[in-house]
Formats: sequence, C-alpha cells, structure tokens
Amino acid sequence: MQYTVKLKDQHTKSFEFTRIYEFINNSDEPLFQVVNRIITTVEKTFDALNVKTLDDDERELKILGVNVDAPFWKEFTLKLNKPLFHGDKITYSINYKSEEPNNYHENMFLINSKNFSLRFIFPTEIHLNPQLYAIENKDREKKLVERIPTKKEGVVTQLEWKKVDGIKENDIIRLEW
Repeated sequence: MQYTVKLKDQHTKSFEFTRIYEFINNSDEPLFQVVNRIITTVEKTFDALNVKTLDDDERELKILGVNVDAPFWKEFTLKLNKPLFHGDKITYSINYKSEEPNNYHENMFLINSKNFSLRFIFPTEIHLNPQLYAIENKDREKKLVERIPTKKEGVVTQLEWKKVDGIKENDIIRLEW
C-alpha cells in the first residue's frame, strides 16, 4: 500500500490524501465490489471529502453507495470495473480532501499489507520535521519508523517512509509534524 499526504494550504491545514491499494482476491468466489473506510479528525460529510477512485487503468471506479456517513467515519462500496477471480489482483486508488487541525494524521488499517510506504509532501518554505510512528495492534506501543532521505523538488519537500515488515489488520500509523 502506498499512502500520500499532501499539505495543500498551511493556513487552513487542508490536505489531499491518496491511498493506493494492491488487492489480491484470495477467496474462491469472484469479487465485484470492495468496501473502503475513511476516518477524519474533523466533522465532514462524505460529499465534502470529494472522494475520487480510479483503477489501475486510470478508469473511475463507481461508488455504489455510502454505507456510513457519520461525522468522523465514512464507509463506501466501490464497484470493480471487471470481476476479480481467485488469484487475480487489482491496483486502485482513493483520493480525498480533509483538514488536519492538530498537526497529526492517524490511520487504522482494516487489512493486512506486505508493503507499506508513506509520502508526506509540503511546501519547502515551511520548516517541518515530521515523524512517522507505527502503533501495532498487539501492544499499542508507538515505534518510530525510519525515514528515507529527504527529496527537495523546487517548491515542495517530499519525505518518505517504508515499513518493511508491512502493516497488519488494526495497526495504526501516526504522522506528526
């Protein structure tokens, strides 16, 4: 899984989030849809998140329905553009916008992922020293994840972390800046 957190406006603390999932069907039954969740730290409606979803061919995935539209928690069902049979895999992305007023972002994972990387992008003019922590479900201990060297590209700085041992169901990542 690849996760990108991009600071869009430092004054309003608005961010754009992109999650890229590589999903393999391990079931004997074909899959026609997948369920996803978004948790926010500010009250938002599903529509206010401006959710966009694409498959690995850059085709939009249809949102069949919003199952939960609570103030801080959204759950929605995506229709796959083609059935996913046993052993088949798909890569798809979810993009949405929200604010992070408390200078951190947390995400709990509801699936296992062998690979995990997080990229944090922000204007170079802002001097930040963000840290990424992994909080494993088994002990809830907050452990620092080592950062890959900084990439400055003109007006933005991109920082990246990779968690080589992956993410397990109910693990949490916490990005603080």
